[in-house]
Amino acid sequence: MHQRRTWHRGGLAALLIFAGVARASDPIEPPPQLEQPGAAGLVVWLEPQCTPQDIVDMTGARLVGSLDHSNAHLFEVTGSDTFLIALKDHVDQSGFSLSVDWDRRVTSTEEPRCGQPAGGQVGAQQCTIAFVDGDPATGAFEGQPVIDSVHAEGVQDFSAGVPVVVAVIDTGIDPTHSVFRHRLAGHGWDYITGQPGGFDVQDQRDNDGDGFVDEAYGHGTHVAGTVLALDPAARILPLRVLDADGLGTTFALAKAIEDAVDAGARVINLSLSVSTPSLPVALALEYAWTNGVAVFTSAGNLGKKEVPFPGNFTLGQFPEMAAHLTPRQIEAFDPVVTVSSIDDHDHKSFFASWGPEVDLVAPGEAIYSAYPGNRFAWWSGTSMSCAVASGCASLLLSNGYTPAAPQVVEALLETGHSVDWKNPPYAGMLGEGLIHVWHANVELWKMTF
Repeated sequence: MHQRRTWHRGGLAALLIFAGVARASDPIEPPPQLEQPGAAGLVVWLEPQCTPQDIVDMTGARLVGSLDHSNAHLFEVTGSDTFLIALKDHVDQSGFSLSVDWDRRVTSTEEPRCGQPAGGQVGAQQCTIAFVDGDPATGAFEGQPVIDSVHAEGVQDFSAGVPVVVAVIDTGIDPTHSVFRHRLAGHGWDYITGQPGGFDVQDQRDNDGDGFVDEAYGHGTHVAGTVLALDPAARILPLRVLDADGLGTTFALAKAIEDAVDAGARVINLSLSVSTPSLPVALALEYAWTNGVAVFTSAGNLGKKEVPFPGNFTLGQFPEMAAHLTPRQIEAFDPVVTVSSIDDHDHKSFFASWGPEVDLVAPGEAIYSAYPGNRFAWWSGTSMSCAVASGCASLLLSNGYTPAAPQVVEALLETGHSVDWKNPPYAGMLGEGLIHVWHANVELWKMTF
């Protein structure tokens, strides 16, 4: 039986100082810092009968935000790294919490100097750098090779064109771009500024200290445009959780996932990654899964057998969550579809991550899509492959006869064309293979009729 505990802040401080000294030599990752020195975000998943005020009273922390569909809350805490680590441990053992986690960094999965430019240019470049077309043509966007590569053209021709809301959780979009005209499900939200409008904006700062300024600017615009290239009838819901350098936080990401579900999204695109498994994101993914929303995420551009979270999501990462699920739920629980990248010849892209966590592959090199300023650009990365997959799922849903997004995911997985024979070193590490939309459509027709 749960017992409430009351702590006096003076006694807590002394206890934390002692705990911090005792643990100072442990190889513990320091807490992720907020913009102000000595401050960090702490995410607490509370026992059902406990409230955020219990944590405020115990620690003096400031409540910053809450997830709407789980008793998880974000608190701002201040102090030295040693103090903050001890504080986290103390809250975890207080009897108030089911689990405690840091508000961690989210990135756009782009590894520095990981991609080759398109358009005849030579030299290694960042995948986060788009190559803008100086002479764009609408036909080049609507009829680009990736549509044929996944066999989507025939499905587009016969689609009923039922609008499907696809949430693009990313850097935002340029809402003035012609590609998005009459194709938005609202202006979205900016979780960085806390204001309406999921808009792609520059800040002219090197926020991540990598020597590049605003290298992720346009990422969300390009991803959202790619979704529309596959499903012209889709309606994009832009939710901005990444800044122009491609940085964000896990709590904002979790909040955006919840909000996307509540706004009626049937497909969520997550072309991003988290440094380590994140509890708030896991809780939000559970909410999406429970509500039958298909979530696609990128495998990452690390160029090795390493798929970052949420692409590597397993319940084993969150035993406290598994304890709240039934055996049947645990057996079926699979809330994300992880997508890696191949080239035009079905060979794994050299920058693409691989592993048993990968579910599908799609073309991800030199994808031609929207770029801010009503421009178009080529961009490479598993972010683009993920967007292709999200667009394919939306296209299948737009036929109107498909009852649920999970059936679309099942059809895409069952009809994937293996590319192992073209990639012997990666056999068994590229999921079910290349998306084949036409075959998935036939499979769905069989399921329905």
